[in-house]
Amino acid sequence: YVMPTDNGVTVLPVEGFKRTTWFRIFVDSIMYHSSLLQRIHDARKAIIHRNMDNFGEAGLWEGVFGNPAGAVRNFDEMWSLTEKLVLQLYHEVISDTGRSDGLLMVCLTESVQVHRVHRNQFLANYPHLDPDYAEKRIRAFCITNGIPFFALSPDFLNFNDKTGKPLHGFHGIDNGHFNWDGHRMAAEAIAVQINILLQNK
Repeated sequence: YVMPTDNGVTVLPVEGFKRTTWFRIFVDSIMYHSSLLQRIHDARKAIIHRNMDNFGEAGLWEGVFGNPAGAVRNFDEMWSLTEKLVLQLYHEVISDTGRSDGLLMVCLTESVQVHRVHRNQFLANYPHLDPDYAEKRIRAFCITNGIPFFALSPDFLNFNDKTGKPLHGFHGIDNGHFNWDGHRMAAEAIAVQINILLQNK
């Protein structure tokens, strides 16, 4: 449990946390081993979100593409916490290494950003949303705070435009996690950026 501050976050002690840890482990264990409880949990989540558009792939929180008309609750609080955690990490890296370029913030991608077909379909279905919102916001935050930043999306989108190959997904499904090409391209691009930072040491 943390609270955003001007220069990062403050860890908040939680009264009684140790006393309830065993119960949380017990409940989680039952949940993980019960198909029925998992289906009930899924149904509950579906009911909670039935009035909200599914703005992205499975596992993405809804605020990743913006918040038109205030549809996403706690949007500003979620983003503030994310940014403050990045800032806290940056300050700790500076403290440990004595270098302001000791941390490289790398922004990964989603298929709606870097697969042209998905991107065009997303923009047509959700003209009020921005598939690059999260990247733009993190980039602006990092620039403002002097944090080295690198985004994979330009190279990924260029690769997809030239080859038509997806960089996300497996076995005919072209969304989700990086596939082999996605991992290879990400590793090579990040290595280049790290070398640039090291050369400037």
